[in-house]
Amino acid sequence: MIRKLSTLIVAGALLSAFGSGALAYNLEGKHLGSAASSQMTDRQVELRPGDKFLNVNRGETVLIKAGGQSFAWKFDTLGTPVFNLGEIAPGDFNLQGVKVYVGQSPYAISD
Repeated sequence: MIRKLSTLIVAGALLSAFGSGALAYNLEGKHLGSAASSQMTDRQVELRPGDKFLNVNRGETVLIKAGGQSFAWKFDTLGTPVFNLGEIAPGDFNLQGVKVYVGQSPYAISD
């Protein structure tokens, strides 16, 4: 109970610090990225019926289009390599069953 409460307090503090920017955390408290401006994207992806996955790189901002709608997302995830796209999509999108696979940033420094 204390851990859940402290997680909520931290999440609330982050939301306050970043204003109205939408940050997303899954049920396990893992950071999934943040909403972004559709004018500031690195690329666009059109999802079609039957698509099961979306490949992105950590730190990439993508305009996701599906069914005539779109939303932009910055995949600044923290150690979450795979999650359901439905966890971050606006409520009126039907993107359940589509997995996001987050690869390492091409700008990451490796050993």
